[in-house]
Amino acid sequence: MALLVSCSKDDGGGGSSETELQLLIDHGDWNFQSAEVLEIGVNSEPPRSKQEIQDILMDEKPGTIFKFHDDGAGSRVLPSGESVPFPYTVEYSNGKIKTISIGGTDFDNVAVTANSLQFTRYLEWQVYEGGGSENWVAVDARLTFKH
Repeated sequence: MALLVSCSKDDGGGGSSETELQLLIDHGDWNFQSAEVLEIGVNSEPPRSKQEIQDILMDEKPGTIFKFHDDGAGSRVLPSGESVPFPYTVEYSNGKIKTISIGGTDFDNVAVTANSLQFTRYLEWQVYEGGGSENWVAVDARLTFKH
């Protein structure tokens, strides 16, 4: 994977993107705050409500931390404390960060402020029911991280 992090005006970054990218990097730790289920793609049997799925995400994600560095590298600290390094690239649209690609996975609809990092992501995981049966759940979710 090629690593390119650029925010020059020639790349369509403009001043607004430079500020967003600098906020992303300068604020160090971005700690998981909340998850909002936007759409359910695949549901388990028996089906779960948006609220039930959102509650599962809220139970599993606390302790997740993202860190971005100015050299195009970053890391994700898992709730277990394990740190997983990743390369990242940034895509701009209309002078704003649109997508952050982390290790080849796109995080879309990015919004960065001085205190908040938000993005949407397609998430899927296995849900195990009593008796050993398994089901899949897949959702589009909006994740919020705070500095």
